[in-house]
Amino acid sequence: KRLVSDNKGGAGEYPSAWIYLIVKLFDPNLIIESGVWKGHTSWLLRQASPGTEIHSFDISLGMLECKLEDVSYYEHDWMSNNVINNLAIDDRSLVFFDDHVNQCQRIKEAYDMGFKYALFDDNLPVIDNTYNDGRPACPTLQLIYSDHKYGDQIAYERKGQRFIYKYLEKDVHHAKKYIDNYYVIPDTYTCLTLVELAK
Repeated sequence: KRLVSDNKGGAGEYPSAWIYLIVKLFDPNLIIESGVWKGHTSWLLRQASPGTEIHSFDISLGMLECKLEDVSYYEHDWMSNNVINNLAIDDRSLVFFDDHVNQCQRIKEAYDMGFKYALFDDNLPVIDNTYNDGRPACPTLQLIYSDHKYGDQIAYERKGQRFIYKYLEKDVHHAKKYIDNYYVIPDTYTCLTLVELAK
């Protein structure tokens, strides 16, 4: 019944199943989505949690195919104005990041805004000093829990062009101190990850 028939570049079958299950079991009273793409995950979040208030952010809504009447959409970063400041965030609120932005930065932002739970897509591991995706959220959470050291150079390739990310301490934002528990969901190509933030 999905409304986006081809979600290439967004959440595929297995991540979608896990997102649905986690949100269904969690039963949040508020969902923030950062990274909308074609609108598939907004629809998926709504299917999993029919009565929940949902706010979806993306720096460009130009690819949006599925726009739901009962979801609020914003064409800017989730931290770029006062929308978040005016919401009632508590321990039953959930923020979902699928935006290819520094995941350590997102952890710090979610913690500062009062979220207890954050769900990440694209928490990619580094294998042989290479990210296995063409558009990683540098640094990913898996990188900060790896044996890599500051200064290491990590490669990835996008549209035939090779890029190098230099792992720097300033990019980490002390993220580990804001994390109580960290669960990488198995068998999801993009490494869906649930994070419980410290109080």
